[in-house]
Amino acid sequence: MKKRTVRWALLAAAAAVLCAGCGAKNTGAKSRTIPVLGEDYLKSAHYFADGWSLNFWNCELDQIDSQLEQIAADGFNSIILVIPWREFQPDLDSMELDGRAARQLRFVLEKAQNHQLGVMIRPGYTWDYSEADSVLPRYAGLTGDAGCQEAWLSYLTQIYDICKEYGCFLGGFLCWEDFWNYTYTAKDLGAKKEGVQEAAECGYHRYLEERYTLEEVNAWYGENFTDYSQIYFPGEDSPALRLFYDFYDDFLNRLLAESQQVFPNLSMEVRLDADLAVNREGGSYYYSHEATYSCQASDFTSVMYGIPMGFPNQGERVDYQTAMAQTDLILSGLLEHNGGKGVYIDQFLYMDNTPGFSHNAQIIEDQTDDYLEGIHTVLAEKTIGYGVWTYRDYAVDLLYNPQFGLGLEGWESSGAKITEESGSRKALLEAGGWVRQDIPPSRKTDTGEDTLYVRGEYRNTGEERAVLTVSLGTAQAAQVECLPGETSGWELAFPDTGDYTLTIQSDGEVYIDNLKVYAHVQSGLLYSLDGAEQSCIGSIRALNGKLQTVR
Repeated sequence: MKKRTVRWALLAAAAAVLCAGCGAKNTGAKSRTIPVLGEDYLKSAHYFADGWSLNFWNCELDQIDSQLEQIAADGFNSIILVIPWREFQPDLDSMELDGRAARQLRFVLEKAQNHQLGVMIRPGYTWDYSEADSVLPRYAGLTGDAGCQEAWLSYLTQIYDICKEYGCFLGGFLCWEDFWNYTYTAKDLGAKKEGVQEAAECGYHRYLEERYTLEEVNAWYGENFTDYSQIYFPGEDSPALRLFYDFYDDFLNRLLAESQQVFPNLSMEVRLDADLAVNREGGSYYYSHEATYSCQASDFTSVMYGIPMGFPNQGERVDYQTAMAQTDLILSGLLEHNGGKGVYIDQFLYMDNTPGFSHNAQIIEDQTDDYLEGIHTVLAEKTIGYGVWTYRDYAVDLLYNPQFGLGLEGWESSGAKITEESGSRKALLEAGGWVRQDIPPSRKTDTGEDTLYVRGEYRNTGEERAVLTVSLGTAQAAQVECLPGETSGWELAFPDTGDYTLTIQSDGEVYIDNLKVYAHVQSGLLYSLDGAEQSCIGSIRALNGKLQTVR
């Protein structure tokens, strides 16, 4: 069997993590105070610990104290937590929160409070690994299913009741992205029988009947409907798409208003992107979702802002002055249509390496730090806070429970047991022991990358050499040599065969931990996957130091 192995010294990685931010002023938790939304400028970092947004709540969080302290040392005064609806409320009938997830939320809130960090909540996050089937039907149900709507409000009520117990809790926001998949479903259904039925059940027919005559609807559709019950969902090439977007913006506004009844001051990350549509004369235009910008009764509007906004996105590389001017222009346009409310950029994407979007406009590579160090004037004038999505680079990991924090939940095993040392759980494989996770192919998004990587750490406490055999699907297995008394890590490369079942077997007694299976690493240019400082961390610290109070 061909042996393929890459290892690194964990001591070096640990040192990189400990030294990350050594250049930052260490304020210490005792000299900090929890910020106040609307009074103190929010400088936020999404917190994913050693995982990412889809498996954060089943990660172990054994490094949370050092991680939160590092976030604070870099000048951030708050974190953002995404709260997947299904993972926290798995059963729509009972409507009860998952006990483990609720305890984990309380744990993170308590830790944030200990570190004097505020917490913003994004409830309703779509994606998770808690079940293999699609979560999208429950989001579609929000348009017209009374039981689903009741469960949603119960979910929000319970999340809010937990959060409000902690002084670090600042507020929350929904996100248009979590509800947008329904628009694609509607367009796909179109004029099919199922589309007409869904258009009735979701309230689209009722919406049109309350606002338009059939003659007006027919003019938009180019049809001869004789009854509202005949109306179907318009496609991308139909002028009537404007009517559907109007309906869906109205739905989002109603959903937010109802949600605010149980989650006070809840905002929504609104869709700043305009959608290309056609008019009745055959010309094209961009549909703006400005009807949602005021966020109903909330004191503030939440947004995602990225450098590509407003550019043709044909591979442009723009200088930092042009990027700053465009940021000012986009935010000024938002303020003209949101009633002058404060703006919180919960995702400030000053760069983005998401696969499939390389054609989007980006700042010239060596000028990103110039942009970050100069954009404080625009942010201070136009916003009440900002948040980074990728504080630390993360692998788009396919594994559930990758650190064995939940024991062997999600894993098949033989000759394996969970042990705990210094608050960290690990799997101990005896000679011949193995663990296996059958990863659903649906977890693997099409990133355009044809190589997958398997990472992990091991510790061999015995006096004999041991070998781990690692296989991923039908690809050729690889081996990792574990020398006596050695603690180290590995990274192996496998071709993408479409089968992602991970199996790790040992021929000796070996501890394994901190596993990952991934094809892509999302970067924010602040800290690497291993915790080493990257090119923009100094500029982010400088930016945070310049932003103190709201406009």
